[in-house]
Formats: sequence, C-alpha cells, structure tokens
Amino acid sequence: MRQANVAFSSVLTKIGDGEPLLPEEKTMIESRFVEREFVDREYLQSVRLFFRTHDVHQFNSESICGAEMIEYVAADHYTGHHTTEQLASVRAKVHKLKPDEIGGLPYILRLHIGKPYMVTTNVDVLDGLVNGAIGTLRYIDRNAETSAIKRLWLCFDDSKISCLLRVKAQAHLLANPDFDHSWTPISQRTCNVHTTSKIVTCKRTQFPLVEACAITIHKSQGGTYDTIVYEYSKSHEQQLVYVALSRATSLNGLYLTNRDGDHVFYHHRGKVNRELRNEFARLECLRLKTIGNTCRDFLDRSLQSDFTSLSLCTQS
Repeated sequence: MRQANVAFSSVLTKIGDGEPLLPEEKTMIESRFVEREFVDREYLQSVRLFFRTHDVHQFNSESICGAEMIEYVAADHYTGHHTTEQLASVRAKVHKLKPDEIGGLPYILRLHIGKPYMVTTNVDVLDGLVNGAIGTLRYIDRNAETSAIKRLWLCFDDSKISCLLRVKAQAHLLANPDFDHSWTPISQRTCNVHTTSKIVTCKRTQFPLVEACAITIHKSQGGTYDTIVYEYSKSHEQQLVYVALSRATSLNGLYLTNRDGDHVFYHHRGKVNRELRNEFARLECLRLKTIGNTCRDFLDRSLQSDFTSLSLCTQS
C-alpha cells in the first residue's frame, strides 16, 4: 500500500473493485479538483498523468524549452550502405522509430536542469535503476577538453534507487565538492537498431532517458509519487482511474484537473468488472495443490499438533 491514510486507501480499493462510493467518499475525491491555471502555476515539478501519448509529448515540449534547454542528438553509426540514397532511406526509417523500438534510446533528448526524466531501460534491476524510474536532472557533466557531454547526474526521490551505483561513483563525487552525494551518474548506452534493410545496419549511442514532466497513466503503473496531477476524464475506464489515483502516496498529493473545468467525479457509482470477478471465482474453485500445502497436510497427520512454516529468503 502506498497510502498510509486508511480512509483514502479504502476509497481507492472500492474504486479498483468497482464498488459504489458513499457521498462523503465522493466528496473526498472531488475536493482534489483544481483549476489548470492553479496547477500550472503552483505545481510545475509534479508528475502529470495523461491518457493519450499525444498529450504527453505536447506537455513535455511546452515544459522543456527556453534558452537553458540543450538538445542532445544520438550518435547513429551506419554500416553496409553503398550509396548515399541507400543511407538516406534507412536513416529516414530509423528516425521514425519510437524509443521503445530502439532499446529506449531517443534520437533527440532535450536536457534542462531541474526537470524530471525517466529511465527507459533496465540499467541495473538489483539496484532499482529500472525502466520507469524517474529522477530530476541536477548536473550535465562535460569533457573538459571537447565539451562533449559524458554523463548526466540525476537525483531520485527514493534513496534506495541506485544506491550501489552511487557507491561506485564516490571518486567522482569526492573530486567535485559541488556534487551532492544523493546524485546518480547516468552514462550512455549503445544498442543495435533493427532496420528493414538486410544490408545496412545501425548502432545508436544515447542516454537511456526521456522527458518525464508528463507520462501516460499506463507508463505510471508500478510508480509511486509524492505529488501527481491527473488529467481526469469521465470517459476513462474504471481500472484506469484507479491506477492514476493510486499513484499518489497521500490525498494531499493528489490533484485532479481537466480542460473543461468539470469538477465532478463520475466514477463514484461503481462498475463491477464481471469478467475479472468471474475469473476470481473460477480460480477459487480450482485451487492448485502447492508443495507447502502438501507438507502441511503430512505434518498435520504425523504430529497431530499445530506448527509454523517459515520461508527463508537468502541472497549471496
């Protein structure tokens, strides 16, 4: 559970299960509606949740701009082409590919100090540096001789993320007294691009990051944020609304807004997912016989007394 407040978590559970809300519970959710102007003015650094990818791209473009913004273009290396026309054809197709089709490496990454960015690939799963982790860009590290960007330093809200990598980066942190020890270095990665051509190949080198001032609700699944702004719509499915609302750790960190200024929560009536309910009922009737249950039945017959079974999870 992300929410410590019992009343708030209970309302979220009812929304997820498709149960109708009480009038006071509906009022609780509607109290979090605010005007878009208020959100844009007061909560620029909050994660914005949209349903459509188009809205996400538009909001990120509007948020990351200005003289302080740096466009960092990926280094694409092509081999196997014999003519400039052949190279141009493959290059045009590569530029149309989405980042998730090229190992999470975008062609153009717009950098702006103080803005949030999302990791697009599993850099280190055990260290928590996984696809979907969001951190704030704090420093752009350049080569002293060529001024080329060699690494980016991010700060994650969750101190558990990349704690091992920060230990490895102690030499850089100690050599730069202006660096905060909570910062994490992100280096470039290289991936092979699958092109339609069987002759020409492409290899891309880029930072595994994308702008994250706004993300889609689907992309936010599994994420936990202190403050979110959800672009709510009555046309959203009940389960989608649950995912968006439950990303916030507290009711005070949840803000709802929309283009129409409509501050009515339409999902309070509830809508039971019959297919999901029937699946739960089917699984309840078809319980699998686990090793634990087999051992328990044997010991119950042998010992004729109560016992406790413990699972010890170890790691080398």
